[in-house]
Amino acid sequence: MITVKILIDGREREAYISDVEIRKIWRIISEKANEMVPQRKCKIRNSDKIAKFIDWEHYSEPTLLIKADSLEGHIPAGVRSQINAIVELEDGQVKRVDADNIIFI
Repeated sequence: MITVKILIDGREREAYISDVEIRKIWRIISEKANEMVPQRKCKIRNSDKIAKFIDWEHYSEPTLLIKADSLEGHIPAGVRSQINAIVELEDGQVKRVDADNIIFI
C-alpha cells in the first residue's frame, strides 16, 4: 500500500492505493502507450525471423588514423556512422540489426 496526494475540489488529500490497484493502473497505462505507438512487422534479411520494429538507432564514433612513421599517437581521421534498426523478435529478444537487413512486411 502506498500513499499518494491528489487534488479533490482544489484541496490536497491523501489516498491509499494497494499493490493490486497499482498493477491495474500500470497495465492500463502500458496498453494505452502501445496503442499510441504504431508497430510495424518486419523480416530480417537472410533469416526466417519475423520481428516487431521498435526504432532507428543513429550510431557514430570517431575514427583514428595510426601514424606509420612514429609512435607519437593517432590523428583524428573522421567519423564512422551507421543506422541500425532496433527490433523485438517473436521470442522477446531485442536486437540491433543493420538497416539494410530490414524488410518491412
